[in-house]
Amino acid sequence: MVDRVELGGTLEAEVIARDASGYPLPAHTLMDLTLNPQANIITTKYLGTNNNDNAIYEVVGRHVGDTTLRASAGNGPMGDSVIHSQSKPVQVFPPLTLQPKNITLIIGANYQVETKGGPYPDATVVYSMLNETIANTSHTGVITALSLGTTILTAQAISINKENGATVVYSQDTVIVNVVPLTSIHIHAPLTHLETGTTMPLYAIGNEEDQNPLAYATALPPLLFEWTVSNKQVATFNGIFKKNGIIESKENNGIVQLSAEQTGRVTVTLKVKPVIPSSFPNFQLTDNALLTDKLEVKVFESLKLQHPDDGSSNLLLSPEAETKIKTNSTTGQATVIVTVEENFGVTQSIAILVEVKKITYLQAGVEVFMSTLPGESLSVVPVGVTMMLHLTYHDNRGRIFHATNSQPTFRPSRYDLIDVKRGGTNDTLQVTVRGTGQTVLHIWNEKDSLVSGFLRINTGHGIFPHKTVIPLGGHICLSSSIRSPDGEADSPGEWSSVGDILQLGTDSGIAFGQQIGRSVVSYKVSSSLTTTTEISVSPITKISLSIPTQSITTGEESEPYLAMVTLGGEGSMSDESQCKPAEGFHVSPPFTCIVAFSPPIPQVDAKEVLKASAVYMAKKGYACEISSVSSPSALLAKGQASVILEAVVVSRGQQGEVRSGQVTIPFYPAPFAEVSEVTLTNEVPSTSIEIQGTFEVLGTLEIASDVSHLDLSLGTAESNKRPLMLSLRDSVWSEIPEEPLIVAISSPYTRSKIEVSVKVEQVGDGYCAAPRDLGIINLLVTFLTTYDRLLISIACLVLTVACIVISYHALFGPGYKQTQQTGVFANSPMPGPAMTAFSPNRPSPSGSGSSGASGGMDSLAKRLDYSPSPQRITLWSVNNEPIYGAPPFRRGAYEDSPTYRSSPK
Repeated sequence: MVDRVELGGTLEAEVIARDASGYPLPAHTLMDLTLNPQANIITTKYLGTNNNDNAIYEVVGRHVGDTTLRASAGNGPMGDSVIHSQSKPVQVFPPLTLQPKNITLIIGANYQVETKGGPYPDATVVYSMLNETIANTSHTGVITALSLGTTILTAQAISINKENGATVVYSQDTVIVNVVPLTSIHIHAPLTHLETGTTMPLYAIGNEEDQNPLAYATALPPLLFEWTVSNKQVATFNGIFKKNGIIESKENNGIVQLSAEQTGRVTVTLKVKPVIPSSFPNFQLTDNALLTDKLEVKVFESLKLQHPDDGSSNLLLSPEAETKIKTNSTTGQATVIVTVEENFGVTQSIAILVEVKKITYLQAGVEVFMSTLPGESLSVVPVGVTMMLHLTYHDNRGRIFHATNSQPTFRPSRYDLIDVKRGGTNDTLQVTVRGTGQTVLHIWNEKDSLVSGFLRINTGHGIFPHKTVIPLGGHICLSSSIRSPDGEADSPGEWSSVGDILQLGTDSGIAFGQQIGRSVVSYKVSSSLTTTTEISVSPITKISLSIPTQSITTGEESEPYLAMVTLGGEGSMSDESQCKPAEGFHVSPPFTCIVAFSPPIPQVDAKEVLKASAVYMAKKGYACEISSVSSPSALLAKGQASVILEAVVVSRGQQGEVRSGQVTIPFYPAPFAEVSEVTLTNEVPSTSIEIQGTFEVLGTLEIASDVSHLDLSLGTAESNKRPLMLSLRDSVWSEIPEEPLIVAISSPYTRSKIEVSVKVEQVGDGYCAAPRDLGIINLLVTFLTTYDRLLISIACLVLTVACIVISYHALFGPGYKQTQQTGVFANSPMPGPAMTAFSPNRPSPSGSGSSGASGGMDSLAKRLDYSPSPQRITLWSVNNEPIYGAPPFRRGAYEDSPTYRSSPK
């Protein structure tokens, strides 16, 4: 038998008798079989035997509850034993019912049925629609109208039979669903005469009473309701949520509140049209026509005293005084309050007018529960907030009752979007928003269902962006304009999230996805005001590297190399420039960075030279940061390689491994010098240091220091080496420096510097010995290492000498001059006395020097093998021929010349 039965329903119980071996026995009256319930919530009745000769009993559910049922055989007398079966639980449950039984909707509207009764606690209610082209239903019983027509919704309470695993339908119920168009529209108003200072609700209905806001106010696409008044000085519309910074839109807004401001007549006009006109003639409105209705409302003033005009309804008079009483109405009632003062004491009496009237309508108002930033507003009630509704009951003039004994009854159109419960008094309701969507709250008087009202609640997110998806490691900048009811704009709320899916800044609202999944984010403004949204974190599907143009070096002055990393996946992220994490906000990148040398450098591990770290930087994002972690070495300095970089998302949980692919980056290791300290003396005033590195690095080395006592020069780079020559200047011995001289060699490629400490010492007797490095071998080495500069220097010297010689001959060398003398040619007569022949000997002033000079000339003539020149002589060339323009005297040949002859001794 099944273990559950509906209240008032029946089920059959089969009793099987077995022998000691377990074989079934036919039921017989001699067995005294009985079926006994533990409690009277069920009754049993024997029906007979079935085809298997087993006893059949009828079990009827009489009362709701749980009990057990047990079968027994034998009655105990005359030594017969009583045999009992195992007890079987039986539950009697109230029948499954759906409310309401008849639902009317326009196309696009939705409504959730209310389910009551059915088995508990593990039974499941399954909904099905007879014609799903007219309307469909969700697993929670939310009906959505699709097309015009009538269909039936069926709800079944089912469970699994534990004995045989079969599905059992315990109870079911049905609802009729009508999908109709709006053929006309009417303004429903509880009153047409309204007293000043009062308000009343207005809402639109169709031709039938069931075509109320429940039928159309949740439609998608929505209808556009345009409410207008002819004179805003007489009456105006009040926004129900306006005090909370929420401005309702015109979409599906078929419910408004009219406030009477001053006496007069006003015409309320309503126009209804679809936001998106349909191509079908009867979609939401018949023929897609514009529906219009008008209502005239007269606003009158309440009865007040015009004289005296102090605004009070009480009169205070002295004894035997008289006054005039005048009201602002020609008809009505008045109650006079009389105060009598006696000569022996004071006696007071008062008369109070108590009116007992019927409730004409009720109205729901929303208390202030939030505010928004100045200049900003919302169009929805944020998800997660709790608000109090204050219900007011009004008479036929619009006045509010001071007290009633009415109990409000309510029913939302969507139970999954809002949660409604009674407040502390019978005129308050507490509403908590659970989801986003459109809900109509129907409120009516428990004693009089005609006294009813509607409140449309359009719920949404107060956090932006909302219900977003970001990839693992991505971030989103959350914001909200919601503030506390006191309106303090500089007091934002506090952010929090559930679980470890997100890393969330409590003040900034910046959320980073650190695990795959969903998380609920809350924004708490006060203890009674918290709004929420949902953020999903998806797996990373793509990762890429952006390589800058710079190269990687190991210089101590080089900055870390940054390669930006971009993560891709389902969803989107905020721009890093839009929001910046607070100080101390630690972000854990969801990837690792791997470096290697290509080709590999022998005996050098890339991980020991370069450190690759995954980092996050505000306003930039994720990056692979590569920095040098080792000191320069000879092996590394001569390494010719590039750096291979790759970003890898490691497989973890739902996240699979994702690689960016390898990228190649130029690599220039810092140069290296084996010697960092040398000593120069008066005996050894010069030396050279070998610097090791790659060809590109060595070719750009620069002497970065100017040491006044040293001559420095760099040789030619060969075989990954380049010498640095150091030589002391003579000026150093005038004042020997006490501190070592520092020689710095910089490398612009690697942004590094090599420093050599040079100590200067004087040894021996202080005299400079012959430099040891001036030998043939050292001179040859120096020439080979500096031949390029030596050749350049020699070429410059030769050019300089040539220029000087040429300039000298051009300016001071002999030239040919023309003379007018007739005896300028050979064998021509000598000039007269006016022309004195040239003589190399100047006469002595005293005349005594003539013989001496003559003797000198003689000795010179003998040495040069020619006689003293006479005053008249013909000049001859080496071949005894006269020379045109020859000098007056012939010079003797120099030694080693071809014409030179020694003088005879």
